[in-house]
Amino acid sequence: MSGEGEKFVAALDLGTTVVRCLVIDQNGVVRGEEKSNLILEYPKPGYVEVDPVVLWDQVLQVIKEAVKNAGIPPSSLTCMSITTQRSSFLCWDINNNEPLCNIITWKDLRSAGLVKTWNSSWIREKIAMNQVRFGTLDTFLIDKLTDGEKHVTDYSCASPTGFFDPYVLGWADWALKMFSIPSSILPQVVPTVGDHFGTCKIFRGIEIPILCSIADQSASVFGSGLFNYGNVKVTLGTGAFLDVNTGGNPHTSVAGIFPLVGWKFGSDLVYLAEGISKDAGTIVEWGKSIGLYDNVNETSSLAESVPHSNGVFFIPAFNGVQAPYNDTSASAGFIGVTATAKKAHMVRALLESIAFRVHQLLSVMHSEADFNFEYIRADGGVARNDFILQTIANLTGKRVERPTSTEATALGCALMAGIHAGIWSSREEVQSFYKISEDQTWNGNYWKLELVPKLGPSYLYDPILESHAVIKDIITPKPNK
Repeated sequence: MSGEGEKFVAALDLGTTVVRCLVIDQNGVVRGEEKSNLILEYPKPGYVEVDPVVLWDQVLQVIKEAVKNAGIPPSSLTCMSITTQRSSFLCWDINNNEPLCNIITWKDLRSAGLVKTWNSSWIREKIAMNQVRFGTLDTFLIDKLTDGEKHVTDYSCASPTGFFDPYVLGWADWALKMFSIPSSILPQVVPTVGDHFGTCKIFRGIEIPILCSIADQSASVFGSGLFNYGNVKVTLGTGAFLDVNTGGNPHTSVAGIFPLVGWKFGSDLVYLAEGISKDAGTIVEWGKSIGLYDNVNETSSLAESVPHSNGVFFIPAFNGVQAPYNDTSASAGFIGVTATAKKAHMVRALLESIAFRVHQLLSVMHSEADFNFEYIRADGGVARNDFILQTIANLTGKRVERPTSTEATALGCALMAGIHAGIWSSREEVQSFYKISEDQTWNGNYWKLELVPKLGPSYLYDPILESHAVIKDIITPKPNK
């Protein structure tokens, strides 16, 4: 095996659809990787769950196989890092670490019903006997990896739960009382980076320090090198997540933009303002499932094969519409389809809907906060679509950059752990790992956008249509001023 004298970090990345592990060397190069598709269960309409037993088996597999694929022994790992999807949670038995329920994912829509179930469930009896632990996925994985020794979460994973107060950096007493959540079952909230996560014990006779645990979008911001106030990134994965670095102050919003803790790294406390559209990759995959195309890689060229969408809208709302409308009951669908609409028009409308939602979220943030930016950095699987990135650039008038590797999330958590372990000296040193080539940059053109009143009287318009402007006239591209 190789690796003698070298230093390596294992990065466990648990997303919405894939669980993967990367082994990254001291030069920021991925030396080994393994991934497995996350198995989502839909027991009822609106329910989206994951079997925690199956997930744990997948986690063990990807970590061990990634190390094997890197061609190094586990003892060559200097440290380990974890990044996970947020707001997915479960409860487990404190006595044996066995789950008491399936993981309820962040895409699940039954929150109101869960509160009622929580207050009458048999789980209350176990809580009264101090036999239950609650946690989001990061907490559950750390508990399992450390063999039950640690029940912790970091600030970035705690802040999206809805009962953590980012202004006081602690569990919100008012929320715990409102939802009758006993503080005894909650994990201790700790900084994003440090020695307080324990050690990974899955390799016989070897314990690997876990030095970082961070929420996926926060890891993406760090991995994209966006350390300064006003820096903007968009992650286009299962959903679209637009994050703005707001420095040391949380952003207060009335439109549904979330004030989140980005990370707590030593004395560095960074907040993010985040706008979410829960549908991005789901839209692209849905188009494939109904036969609009055979391969998602075809979509960009299909969309570009026509000059406009021929008046076709797509409402990207398989999981409701988030900020600024925040309507969980909204539904997805095509509008404005006529007999002259072709497959390419519908594909273009699908991709445009993703870009329009990103532009809409950014517009909302601009209306609430005073920040200037020169570029948007994009990552995630859907960010491989050139047409979507060009459309975002056109709508915003800003440069959109895509790194040569779109795995900023895994890279971000690995770099944090590595800096703490002394593999790298500072965040400035690791910025060189973020590489962009000229053909991975899209400059904005000035587009004239108008709403074409094709759908009848104004009272028939849904406000969401305001963000899906029909492109009536495309001005000749002009350089940015």
